[in-house]
Amino acid sequence: RWTVLNPLEPVIVKMKLAAYAAIVFTLPIILYQLCAFVFPGLTEREKRAVRIMIAGCTVLAGLGVAIAYWMIFPLILPYLVQLAPEYVQIQLRLNETMSFVVKGLIGFGIAFQFPMIVMVLVYMELLTPQALKQYRRMSIVVMCVVAALLTPPDPLSMLLMAGPLVVLYELSIWASAKTKRRHKHLGHTMFGSIGITEILIIAALALIFLGPEKFPEVAKMAARFVRDVRGYVQEAQSEITRE
Repeated sequence: RWTVLNPLEPVIVKMKLAAYAAIVFTLPIILYQLCAFVFPGLTEREKRAVRIMIAGCTVLAGLGVAIAYWMIFPLILPYLVQLAPEYVQIQLRLNETMSFVVKGLIGFGIAFQFPMIVMVLVYMELLTPQALKQYRRMSIVVMCVVAALLTPPDPLSMLLMAGPLVVLYELSIWASAKTKRRHKHLGHTMFGSIGITEILIIAALALIFLGPEKFPEVAKMAARFVRDVRGYVQEAQSEITRE
């Protein structure tokens, strides 16, 4: 049975859970609005890359949350309860326990984005597979520290989180090597001189400050501007190449 210290606590917990659920269910709409702003100014290859990145981040986040909910917490919570001495009576407070579980789920969802971050950095030529292999030991130590910070203060929960991170790190080395070979074959960077991070930030700011009414019109104007600038840049590069 749960423990509450005031009559408003169950209501507050329900409101928090409703807010978390609202964020999850409205996230596809937010991503759709951002893509509607960004996509008109991108090429077909760049659109495909963004779709792959969004799909990959979604799948990895869902995988991390699922592992935490069905595998990690069923092992951690009974273990933590058994650590209590016999003279200590455990009463799980509703608000604090729910916050602990939700933060853990979010932490696992964020931690499982590591492969996508590595692939983006490799595609932008800010990281190489050789560097990942060279700093493998240091990275494992860092992942253990991060796992210790995101999990309860016991070695079991830290190892349960650090283990999948190490596996994802090894998979990232393989995926980054494959991405690097493909990048060399294509012969140019992923999004040109403007990175996808900058584009998404601009789109989010435009949606916040301009509102949903003016957002489509401004998106079309921005897309035309990006296409014109890209055309001028390509023409200039062609002239320089011919010279």
